[in-house]
Amino acid sequence: MSLASVASRSETESFTDTLQANISSRDSHRTIAYEQVRLCVRPEDPDPEWTPDIPEEMEHYALCRNRDRRQPNFGGAKVPLCSRSCKCAWGWGSFLLVSFTIATLIASGLFGDTRASHLQHQMLRVVPKSWIHAPHPSRPSHAPDMPATTSSQSLAASGAVFGMTTTRPKFDELMLSGVVCNKTAPFPKADLRSWKLPDAWRRVCEKKNVQDKYPLDRNWCWVGYNNMCHWNLKAHKSWAEYQDMASSEGLTVPRSTAPFDPLDNPEICDKAENGRIRAWSAQELATAREWFKEHIAVYVLSLPKIGDQRWNVIHKRLNDLHVWHTRVPGVDMRHDGALDASKRSGFVPSEWNFTQAQTNAYMKKNNMGSILGTTGCAAAHFKVQQKAIADGAPMALVFEDDSWPTDDFIPRVWNLVTTELPCDWEVTALLSRCGYGRCISPQLMRVMPDANEPEWRCHQGSNWGMHAVLYHIAKLPELQKKWKSTVFNEDKPHCMDVDVALASISDQVAFYAVPAVQDPGYVREMDGHSARWDINQAFETTSTTSTSSTPLHSESWPGAWSMRKE
Repeated sequence: MSLASVASRSETESFTDTLQANISSRDSHRTIAYEQVRLCVRPEDPDPEWTPDIPEEMEHYALCRNRDRRQPNFGGAKVPLCSRSCKCAWGWGSFLLVSFTIATLIASGLFGDTRASHLQHQMLRVVPKSWIHAPHPSRPSHAPDMPATTSSQSLAASGAVFGMTTTRPKFDELMLSGVVCNKTAPFPKADLRSWKLPDAWRRVCEKKNVQDKYPLDRNWCWVGYNNMCHWNLKAHKSWAEYQDMASSEGLTVPRSTAPFDPLDNPEICDKAENGRIRAWSAQELATAREWFKEHIAVYVLSLPKIGDQRWNVIHKRLNDLHVWHTRVPGVDMRHDGALDASKRSGFVPSEWNFTQAQTNAYMKKNNMGSILGTTGCAAAHFKVQQKAIADGAPMALVFEDDSWPTDDFIPRVWNLVTTELPCDWEVTALLSRCGYGRCISPQLMRVMPDANEPEWRCHQGSNWGMHAVLYHIAKLPELQKKWKSTVFNEDKPHCMDVDVALASISDQVAFYAVPAVQDPGYVREMDGHSARWDINQAFETTSTTSTSSTPLHSESWPGAWSMRKE
């Protein structure tokens, strides 16, 4: 079975995995386009003011809408509202008006002067947008038909259909204008920070917390402290509250003796009240929605079939919020050939060895169990990233299908990006549990590696969550190279969790996040089982070798390792 042959299709969506090679002297990467949405067909929506939320889709939908707008006559024929000659006359008239105005301004010496800014703005309102805005670089103006299969032949053919693209939007101009960041915010420095404790306290905590765990290189007072956060993942509690809770059970040092704040400057953002819903003005709401439509493409990662129910929920929720979005099928490694297909598509490095990684995961040192579901989850996130790169919007927002955005999600994101987010940002998590780093603004922290945990564990245990992640597309290809090499490292299976891996390299990449303490915040996780966890729990090995007779780096199906019989 091919990688996405199990993908479901609806009347408004069809999924096609198509490969597009983007080769540039400065920036060489492979991009994937998986899904083509028929833009002339809208999801169910009772609002007559509904519009798509991705810039190029707005343009395509406008073309479809104008094409289908007709004036009925008594004979039943459909007649265009404006003839071609009418449009031509309007276009030339606008051109002559603009030319005359510019010539007048130049002659009077006012062109570029602040006194003429209002007149220039009014003048540009009559200019057709096609004269000012270049076609979106990520898609042709009229999308060609795409093959519906995911075979290697169809991927190659579809890559030829899309052809090469090297032009990119001017993201530097967007940053300078304050559209994708707050250009006045300073760039915080990322450093490694740990909890310094006397040896006596460390020995007491080790005796209490180590049990059957691997004891080397770990701060067991921090383990007991952090475990309290892990046991209350959906609670909106500060780190100070977690230390008090853990010390009351004898798991860590009391705060009165040795306080430690995993979020430095906690008075800034480690507070539940910072996540309250605001009373936005009508002007703020209108500005936020227009900004969101123009600059953010939204995707939902969802496994076919087993994720259909959750997809239906988040699909309805995003429609209610009037957020145009695209479903990207996840990667299910239980299917034969899924790993090889992921390697061919670039989601997984071709040299990565599942058998070796799984063997290391089962070692007592790591004690992880099966990583089959984790492998599919990682491949899916790199898959949706490559689609976002191919689509080319300034920013991409990726939801997992068990996410629930809050009622004022759009103005929240607009406000966060334009007033709090520094311009060096590469990726921002809108929900980060057990956050470790430094508060830099009321709703934002700069993520930093947890130096209390050793490198061989990938600094694992903090900054959990990929429920809603915002990417700066111009910086994503370089970020992905560092991230992918960290995730697919057979010697560090804890790095297989993409959120853990990203946090572990946060001293090398500009990673920001919204602490989960904030209530209700931007997004919450819906109740229900994690597909990744369920797949991991269902599989275990009976040996440390693959069932494949081919070399280890060429394994075809990790799912061939035996399924646990309950």
